[in-house]
Parts: sequence; C-alpha cells; structure tokens
Amino acid sequence: MFYGKLLTVLAIVVVAKGQNNSTGQVRAYLAANKSQHDSVLKDYDSNLELFKQLYFGRLNTIDIQSEFLFAAIEETTRSLNNLEFLGQRNSECVSKYKLRLPNVADTRRTIQQCYENVNSTLTSYIGQPVSTRDRLEEYYNYSYENALRKCGNNNDCLINVVSKASDYTATNQKIDNWMI
Repeated sequence: MFYGKLLTVLAIVVVAKGQNNSTGQVRAYLAANKSQHDSVLKDYDSNLELFKQLYFGRLNTIDIQSEFLFAAIEETTRSLNNLEFLGQRNSECVSKYKLRLPNVADTRRTIQQCYENVNSTLTSYIGQPVSTRDRLEEYYNYSYENALRKCGNNNDCLINVVSKASDYTATNQKIDNWMI
C-alpha cells in the first residue's frame, strides 16, 4: 500500500513538472509500477513456497515421533508379557488391561491415515492465497495492461490506471491475510 501511494505521489510530481519531458518520465513511472507488480507476485510465490516447506517439515517430524511411540508400545508389551509369568495374580491383572494397549500395526495404520489426510489438506490451506495471487497476476497482465493501452499517451489517464491498480493490489492483500 505504501508503494502504491508513493507511486501515485511520483506520478503527480511527473505531471506537475510539465509536459516537455513527461513521456520519458511517465514511461519510467510505468516501469517502476510494473516492477512493483512483479515484486508483489514474487513475494506471494516465495511466501507460498516457504509455507509449503514449513508445512512439510513439520509433517516429517511425525515419522520420527511415530518410531519412538512404536518402540514404547513394543517395550510395554514385552514388559507386560514378562509380568504374566510372575504368577496367577499378575497374569489376571495383565490379561485384564493388556487388551487396552494399542498394538503397533493398528497405531501405525491410524497414524498413516492421519498423515495422508493432513498431507492432502495443504491445498485447502493455501487455496485462498494462491487464488489471490492468480487474480492479481491476471489483473496485472490483462485488465491493467489493456487499460494502459486504451490511455495511449494521456498522462492523467495513465496515472488514474496506476492508482486503481495500486488500490486493487492493496485491497486484495488486505483480504488475503493468511500469513498473519
């Protein structure tokens, strides 16, 4: 938003300086604005990539934690099996509670299903930011560029189109606060 206002101020300065060298100044202004649009899209791309890396990085810890869990279940099962041999009373107690312990195969299957579900939900988490990024790109490449062409060399029209593009960008970025 700051850049949009800055570019608008620069446009006003360009117009205020007069018409003698305004074509070159307006072209420089439009190039700076185009660069800002590219920067917005690049920022979305890098933030999305960073989010994906962090997301998958955290998912990968499930494998490590699962192995510790499986080892603990197996150790507990072995310990209970050994307790059964200590006498009838222990055997009855272990038999009573042993079935409540999870087994490794069922636990592994449940964790794998959860992992697959979470892994597949990434698209829904980043759907809105991807959509916003795509809308911005489409706006910059088509609506904005077409509006600039229609303006021709009319500086007031060009400045108005750039101002509208800045407002459009700012509005879409306010709506898309997914990184907060």
